[in-house]
Amino acid sequence: MNQESNKSEKKDKTKIGAVIVLIISALVFIPAGGGLIFSSLANKQDVPVFGVYNGEKIEYKPGSLFSNTVSQLVNFYTRLGYNVDQSSYYYVLQEAFRQTVLYMHYENAIKESGYSVPESAINRELVSSEQFQENGKFSMRLYNQATSSEKQELKENIERSLIHQRYTDDVFGSSVTINGKTLYGIKASNAEKQFILGMDTEKHSFDLVAFNTNDFPKSEAVKFAESNKNLFVKYDLSAITLSTQEEAEEVLKQINNNELTFEDAVSEKSQGNYADSDGKVLSSYYYQLLNTVDSGDLVEQITSLSVGQISSVIKTKVGYSIFRADASAKDANLDDEDTVNVIHSYVKTNERGYVENYYMDDIAGAFALSAASSSFAEACEKEGITEVSTTAFPVNYGASTLLTGIPSDIPELEGLSSNVNAMQTLFSLKLGELSKPFVLGNNIIVATCSGIQKDNVGENDNYASTALGYDRSSASNGILSSENFTDNFLSTYMQYFLKN
Repeated sequence: MNQESNKSEKKDKTKIGAVIVLIISALVFIPAGGGLIFSSLANKQDVPVFGVYNGEKIEYKPGSLFSNTVSQLVNFYTRLGYNVDQSSYYYVLQEAFRQTVLYMHYENAIKESGYSVPESAINRELVSSEQFQENGKFSMRLYNQATSSEKQELKENIERSLIHQRYTDDVFGSSVTINGKTLYGIKASNAEKQFILGMDTEKHSFDLVAFNTNDFPKSEAVKFAESNKNLFVKYDLSAITLSTQEEAEEVLKQINNNELTFEDAVSEKSQGNYADSDGKVLSSYYYQLLNTVDSGDLVEQITSLSVGQISSVIKTKVGYSIFRADASAKDANLDDEDTVNVIHSYVKTNERGYVENYYMDDIAGAFALSAASSSFAEACEKEGITEVSTTAFPVNYGASTLLTGIPSDIPELEGLSSNVNAMQTLFSLKLGELSKPFVLGNNIIVATCSGIQKDNVGENDNYASTALGYDRSSASNGILSSENFTDNFLSTYMQYFLKN
């Protein structure tokens, strides 16, 4: 396959789900029956129901709004040059499902307002429909060639499109203007625009250093283990696990009455949870046992077993287990590399606060003291640390596209747009002021404010369209999270589609 073909295939498979358009507003002629694309779904004896909105089922069947929207969306993507195949079916169905729910909401809102689409408006759109055009004009010949059902379906599609247009014009505004102002939609004052754009005028730049907590040394993990030795005691255990307490109690009774050996119970009865095929418990460090059972008291029942002793039935996270101590427990050997690796992994995963405090107090804290007594640059040179300098950017919590973005080429700032504490720490700094160490993602940061600039409020040609995009997105999110909406899309897709 040549390079151009590879690019085309990549475009088809990775971009198709990203094209967002309310296809109901695009008049596309669909033959009678809805032009079912995914016939395997329609040929089921029971009609697939992907969800419910306001008591109305969202079904995939000939002529339904959902199936028509799927067909229109497929036609739309095809005209754009995308290859709609099995790799993109999920995205097509999901987007059509989302748009179907939005339209149902729009239709209900319009009906409640008392508005109905005039027949004259439908006829105007009908005569301008592309399927009836010949040499740029309406063709009665082409119109008469269409069947009655095709004409009726097109009229219904036109009515839906006009209902959508009426709703979106009223709520979000339209291109119709009078004296330079939009005729419909929620109005925004110029003062509001200036206020929002004013958020982008004050920008700060920073010099910073970052200490990655992923580099937490094993020697420090060993220090933790020395103070928490009980967590890394390793127990030699076997286990039998069953689904219910009644089953486990019956097996334990048989073992105690010598009617069944522990080993036979492992091979004949046990589900194998927590243990290998021979019944040996795989995760037998004390801290792992804490994650196996429901409470610390139950762990003590296990760890207090003498060699050869069998426990009572113990409720575990999955099922009910009977444990046996096969040998004496062993304290962690802190000189053994494998054991140290286990401890290191545990501390990094489960003792986040301990790791962060190590850097905050001992590493980043020491750097901050050094920088405070000399300069930021001198401290970097002295400690052999690479200094990172940022371009100027404003407070942009949530990464609004209306404002200058946080520099994306600085990985140390990843996650800043959603971290209130880190954002507040940075932008509270005065010019030349040094911060205390603070946490940002996997890094402990020390920063100094290297510059503050204030720009004039400029123009933003994309302001109106961007604000409109936020409005539409917020409205869609509200509708799709409504208590009137039941979303069964994923389970229905898996049930009806993935098995075909």
